[in-house]
Amino acid sequence: MHNIVVISIEGLDYNFLQDNLGELPNINKLQSEGVYGKINHKTVPNEPVAWGTILTGQNPGEFGFWNHYYRDSFKYILSQETNLNSLQIETLNSYLPKNGKVAAFINIPLLSPAPVVHGGFSISKSIVENFINTWPTDLINELYEKIDSIKDFKKIKKHFSSLDAEEKLKFEISSDNLIFDILEYIIKNKNSDCILSYINGSLKIHKFYYDLNKKEQNREKINVRLNNSLKKYFGFIDKRVGKISEVLNEYDSLLIFSPYSLLQPSEFINLNIWLMETGYLTLNKYSSKIDEFDEKTVDWKKTKAWSIGNCGHIYINLKGREKNGIVKKKDYYFIINEIVESLKNEKFFKNHKINVEAILREDVFYGDKECFGPDIFVSFNSGEYKTNPSISDKEIISQYVKQNVNSSYFPNQNNGYFLLKCPQSKYTGSLKNIGLLNLAPTILDILKVKIPYEMEQSILNIINTIDIKRDKKDIEDKHIMSRLESLGY
Repeated sequence: MHNIVVISIEGLDYNFLQDNLGELPNINKLQSEGVYGKINHKTVPNEPVAWGTILTGQNPGEFGFWNHYYRDSFKYILSQETNLNSLQIETLNSYLPKNGKVAAFINIPLLSPAPVVHGGFSISKSIVENFINTWPTDLINELYEKIDSIKDFKKIKKHFSSLDAEEKLKFEISSDNLIFDILEYIIKNKNSDCILSYINGSLKIHKFYYDLNKKEQNREKINVRLNNSLKKYFGFIDKRVGKISEVLNEYDSLLIFSPYSLLQPSEFINLNIWLMETGYLTLNKYSSKIDEFDEKTVDWKKTKAWSIGNCGHIYINLKGREKNGIVKKKDYYFIINEIVESLKNEKFFKNHKINVEAILREDVFYGDKECFGPDIFVSFNSGEYKTNPSISDKEIISQYVKQNVNSSYFPNQNNGYFLLKCPQSKYTGSLKNIGLLNLAPTILDILKVKIPYEMEQSILNIINTIDIKRDKKDIEDKHIMSRLESLGY
């Protein structure tokens, strides 16, 4: 018997779902039978941060991921690539087996290549680099024999590099169908207590239309096509979710979530160019041929702040912390406040109606690795305007970026999604204030596994609090009605 099946669907937007529930009958039915709501973020999210949080159940300050690359020392560049080993904290794929649970992980970010899951299973997929690898290693032979869509996937994969952009998109989306096939097979044939799976076709759709938009530069027309593609895609997702829910029994729990929603960048704001123009960042020598800086590019003796990556991260060149720091500790918060206020009052942004949001690292993150992270997290219209880390641009605001975009360019702070149907809860309806930190403890709670003290509370605990308040209100209402009746009303 399976205790919980988890399906993470990239870009499942809360508002989109509520507006289109009539065309998504299976998700609509699950919402009416369970609890659902938004997952919001204070900073612009991205895949490594989200999945580091989901797999560990801990604040990103504990494992130190801020983007696809991170720093674990006070270097001026992001030198380390995110992966499972980089987390250095126990994750669900080891914690569940230690507590006697059979767990399966299918296509989960950070778990590639497929890690060892004692007594359980892991399956990772890479369209370009590899085919599929599994734990146990011979599981791939079983899947290949039993699942027809794997054979088609492998056949097309051989010719992937020769496909045009539209054919690649169709193939990458069809790989979601393969993941659902594998998920269904594991549910039916492997006695797993917990199965986690990840579907990310909507991200590929967004990247395809961004590239198309950049080429044709007809945003209105392209966005209509994008919305139609997303409706069609989530119609497919709804059908597959319905099929999965049909193979679960009445004692199983189903958790569906998206860490964040996705949207097309309106424009790009180059923080490094802005920092240069406002005097916070100085280069040794400007060159249009140098797109990204290394330590030699910047004159650190004249630099107070710099930005790395494309998620709105600003670092302060703090004396005594950074190798060539010049900002004194007593001036640290003055510089931060000065940068934030300057950004909010920036004349370049006013014509674009941009709302600048800035959060200090220490206000939302904590842990052993927190000190290596950005000092300021800046977002523009909650991530609608993306940031560009280039140092060769001449304009602060641009419609597109020179480099190829990656997955970090599309998430935004609003309207991630969660949906939980759980026989352990009688409460149905919407819930508020659910975050990524609630997901891991919820999985453990449903499985009756001890939740580590450093984790947040589970969704079930939040639901129980609501039930207690509701029961208390019912008792109070009945008491009031009884008093009114005794008084003749």
